[in-house]
Amino acid sequence: MTITSAVIALLISCTGPIAQPKPAAEPTTEQDVMQQIEALNGGQALSDPTIAGPSDSPEPTPDSRLGTVITVTGKAANAAMGAIVVTDDGPYYVEAMQEWSEELHGKSVNVTGTLKSVKLAPDPVPTPNGEQTHGMIGKSQVLAEAQVTLVEAAPATP
Repeated sequence: MTITSAVIALLISCTGPIAQPKPAAEPTTEQDVMQQIEALNGGQALSDPTIAGPSDSPEPTPDSRLGTVITVTGKAANAAMGAIVVTDDGPYYVEAMQEWSEELHGKSVNVTGTLKSVKLAPDPVPTPNGEQTHGMIGKSQVLAEAQVTLVEAAPATP
C-alpha cells in the first residue's frame, strides 16, 4: 500500500464513504431555465440589459452625421488611444490630440469637428496559448480638425 492510498483509506475510515453530490435536475420548462439563469446571475433576470449578450445587442447602424461638422459637449478625458470627450452618446476621440492639457482635463468642453469613423487599433485576438491580445473591436467616433472651447459654469444664483 502506498502512502497516498494509506492516507485515502484513513480518511475514508474516519469520515465514512464520500457522498457524491446529486446531479442537478434538468430544467423542464422555460421558466425553470430562466430561474436557473437568474440564480446564476445573482438574482438578475436575463432581460436585464446589464447582462445582455452579444446576440441581444442591436446591429450598428451607419451614423448619418459622418462627414459632417458636429459639436459635442462632454467631459474631457484621456484614453489609451488619445484624448476623448465623454458624452451621453459615448466617447468621441479628438483627432491628433494625445491628451488634454491640465487646464481642460476633467472639465466640460464643447468640441466641434468633422465626424469620422476610424479603426484606431486592430481587433484583439487570442494567442496560441489562449491569452488575449490588446486591441479595440470595431471603429471609433473621431472628430477631425477639432475646435475646443471650455464650457463656462453657470453663475450661482442666490
